[in-house]
Amino acid sequence: MAEGAAWSREQADNSSQWHPGQAAEEAGACREDGIFGQWDLHENVLRSRVNPNFVLSVPPDGCSFYGQVQMWEYGDKVDDSGQWIWSGNSLRSKVNAGFVLAARRDFWGLHMWSYDGLPDEYGQWEMEDSLDMPRQLSGDSRKDSLDMSRQISETGGILSPVVSLLKSALVMNGESVVSDIKNEPFLRAMESLVFALDRIGWHVGTALFEMDTDKLRRSIARNSGTTSYSQLLLSDLAVNAATGYQEYADDSSAIANLWLARRLDFLAQMFSLLQEGHDTSESADAAYARTMQSHCTFIQRQAFLLFVAQLPAQRQELLKQLQGDVPVGISVVLLELAACVDLVRLTVAFCFEQDRGLEGRLRSRSEQMEMDEGYGRA
Repeated sequence: MAEGAAWSREQADNSSQWHPGQAAEEAGACREDGIFGQWDLHENVLRSRVNPNFVLSVPPDGCSFYGQVQMWEYGDKVDDSGQWIWSGNSLRSKVNAGFVLAARRDFWGLHMWSYDGLPDEYGQWEMEDSLDMPRQLSGDSRKDSLDMSRQISETGGILSPVVSLLKSALVMNGESVVSDIKNEPFLRAMESLVFALDRIGWHVGTALFEMDTDKLRRSIARNSGTTSYSQLLLSDLAVNAATGYQEYADDSSAIANLWLARRLDFLAQMFSLLQEGHDTSESADAAYARTMQSHCTFIQRQAFLLFVAQLPAQRQELLKQLQGDVPVGISVVLLELAACVDLVRLTVAFCFEQDRGLEGRLRSRSEQMEMDEGYGRA
């Protein structure tokens, strides 16, 4: 199945002028450059490259409503309204193959159109093969990542300490999956990350990671210097009694773990897009749409993007600053970025796994507390 960017044969340069409404804006589709105008067609589903959770689809009742198309958020399973048939340079809706996805003649959007014969140039599209759609790390690529991180010199760029400390913090099992994290090297890695990001953008690292890192340090102090990250999260669970176990307490290690995972996920996505050659602002916008956007209020979004905007907007300038005081070379920086991305992704997967376990324990304790109160045992 074809993968890549698609555009109308009649006027490829205008394909990014589509204004499909609020859902597409949330997906980051209304942008006139780079990844914001790119799509991936895989297994009959056309996904926005800026946020693969959003799928181009027709309304559930089919193609009769003025030929409307829309962006819709799906999980892994996509129904027929979000599936397409690639046939003769045309995209036909699986709901009704008589209708073709076409550019409007005024180029103010897309719509479904039924042709008497073969579609004209407004209903024909071109595909480019592409392999840079974000993927989950396989076991082999995780091993390659760890091997690559060993090649990075301690005298490298400013991400070198982050890579080195993360590598020493992650406890790996035989399948290259994180089984636990050592607290002290992990917190030192986070502090090194704060320092590195603050150096290339005013208070960026401080705003993103310092508060939750401090919460984890306080949690360790409460729990007699626990060295295991997973044990720390379990030992600190009683702090959430302040909320009746209805939600995580503000100063708990559980809430710190959750928000660190979300922000590290954002950072990994942004660094990955920088590796692919996208500029900083474009990478940050796309990474935010994929990770943080659904978890933030409007005010939080503005504050978050305000801090990220402190980073150098141009990719080359950012890579130059990541070298540090000694010009180690862009190739070294890219190597560090790649190792950092893969180690951070391993960390994020583990943190989210811990969060799922904590949520279950929180529900059990909440139910037990309600039962005790009902029987007068509280």
